[in-house]
Amino acid sequence: MSVHFTTFVAPGAVLSQPHDIPFVVFGADSAGETADIPLPTSLHRLGNEVMPLVHASWGHPMHVTDLWAQVVEEQYDRSAKVVVVLDPVPADISSEWAERTEGMFGLDLPPWLALLFDRQLHAVTRDVPVTSGGGLASMGMVVGAPTTLPAWAHQEIIPAGR
Repeated sequence: MSVHFTTFVAPGAVLSQPHDIPFVVFGADSAGETADIPLPTSLHRLGNEVMPLVHASWGHPMHVTDLWAQVVEEQYDRSAKVVVVLDPVPADISSEWAERTEGMFGLDLPPWLALLFDRQLHAVTRDVPVTSGGGLASMGMVVGAPTTLPAWAHQEIIPAGR
């Protein structure tokens, strides 16, 4: 399976927002694989690793920067914006090698993110809570949240012409 993810902080000024926004973006190489992308109901952070949770099921750990963690805590109400790209990400642009950077315009972010922000890729988004800490009691599982589309999405981005 070729599901990709990237984490970054988008400067609020770039998105016409009063605060920066911590992102987790999932994409896949083929249309068949987009159905395998998890729809997290929450995220749990331990240091610089974030685990997506779908109710009580864990996903693969993802690296986040100190800035990402700081923005979650101080600017985005202990939440993060999760984006699931429903179109295949361009096959000739891989993100598997990319180091995660602190800002949206970092050199190592996958180039297909520009297509996402230009509204050229079909995607859905949801703000999910982010908890942190080492004990089980510190994990915030949102058991009542939907785990299927379209109910999971707070917003749908439909490219022009579709």
